[in-house]
Amino acid sequence: MAKPEAFMFGDKALAPFEMKAGESIDVEVEWNFASEAHANDWSVTAFGGGKKGSLHMTHAKDTKSESWHPIPRKEEPAKKVESAESKAAAASGKPKIDVESEESFVEWLEGLKVEGPQCSTLKDDTVNKGDKSFSRLGIKSKCPMPVGYAISMYSDDWSANMGHTYKTLDIIDCKVINEAEDIQECVIQVTPSKPLTGW
Repeated sequence: MAKPEAFMFGDKALAPFEMKAGESIDVEVEWNFASEAHANDWSVTAFGGGKKGSLHMTHAKDTKSESWHPIPRKEEPAKKVESAESKAAAASGKPKIDVESEESFVEWLEGLKVEGPQCSTLKDDTVNKGDKSFSRLGIKSKCPMPVGYAISMYSDDWSANMGHTYKTLDIIDCKVINEAEDIQECVIQVTPSKPLTGW
């Protein structure tokens, strides 16, 4: 790729691009595996022409990768799943908290676990209530330094979600990444003094 892309923390997706049959591209990556601010891996997502066997990807050194198999789409309605908070409340004998309430959101957010070798996590969750569902997102850090996550949403969604943030939200950079669809990417930062945020 002619133009280098760089980022210091969180996730970063390259802009989509198309390749023709027989064309090849070199992708060079550099990682600082000593940094706890990002995962120690990377991936390439490529889509073929919709026909089996229409896409072939090889590593220049013939390094083998784990394979990913698409999950067949099921055309059936999603099953309603009782939230973890509802199950815990039922088991403890406490009155059930309304899943749409701020209390329920804060309880979920504060209960997030940072697992594995990373010192921070981003979790999203879908909550069902009756015939409707809604999403919530949380970022939690135990890192000794500031950590940022790049989040992309439609500009209208940014406006709607900012009315439901947990305490304060530190946004350190925002840019429009797709003018046609009005998609904006912002870097959300968590720090040792403000290790938790979400909406």
